[in-house]
Amino acid sequence: MAEEPENGHGVVTERVRALVEALRAAPAIEQFRAAEERFRADTELGRMQAGLRWSHERLQRAQQEKRHDPRLFQEVRDAQARLQRHPLVIDFVTTRQAAQDLLRETNQEMAAILGVDIGGSVGRAGGCC
Repeated sequence: MAEEPENGHGVVTERVRALVEALRAAPAIEQFRAAEERFRADTELGRMQAGLRWSHERLQRAQQEKRHDPRLFQEVRDAQARLQRHPLVIDFVTTRQAAQDLLRETNQEMAAILGVDIGGSVGRAGGCC
């Protein structure tokens, strides 16, 4: 049997993997992954998203050309509202929030046990603050 390094990195890595597996099996994560799969696979929803992108691009072009067209603005708002009311979008957003809540609570629990909040002190990717 190989000897563990003094810093215990191997043990920590093994336990992190166990934590990740436990998180993957958590209902909130499983429900989110299933909702995300349904969200990405739905062709109607894909067409609605493409329509929103197209309307948004038309609005941006009009704004760049200094043309004020309230109909384009309303078209974008209507497309956004239709998407937000779609059952798959509602399910995706709801399950994503539950998964994020679980991960935040897990981070808070680890921070409390460690006595330091590493996750809360790390900036977003690409920046330090």
